[in-house]
Amino acid sequence: PVASKYSARPPQRSSRPRSAMMRLVASLTALAVVPSCALVSKGTPTQKVLTMLTEMKAKGEKAMDDEQKLFATYAEWADDKSKDLGYEIKDGKARIEELIATISKAETDVAELGREIEDLDAEIDKLTKEKAE
Repeated sequence: PVASKYSARPPQRSSRPRSAMMRLVASLTALAVVPSCALVSKGTPTQKVLTMLTEMKAKGEKAMDDEQKLFATYAEWADDKSKDLGYEIKDGKARIEELIATISKAETDVAELGREIEDLDAEIDKLTKEKAE
């Protein structure tokens, strides 16, 4: 059937892309060119593929194990850092409260000493006037 431009479905294409098919053909051609004595001494292509897949699987499993160990180390570090920062925040808040209390006390002391200074200044003025008389 001819697909018109108003068709509900696009024309069907092959499920395998052409570039993949071309790579497969090139690989098979390369294997066909290899001398048979090389195949016998090193194994068949299927055996090579199975060996490569087994090696790839082992490398993948090792990489996954290494990644899990690395992540566990990172997770432990992050947990420790989180706890440390929590303690630092708590200590910082306590320190802020102490400093605010110290500042409040200092302000109260300043006001009280300021009143005492005013009283003493007034007394000095009074005594200076009495002495002058």
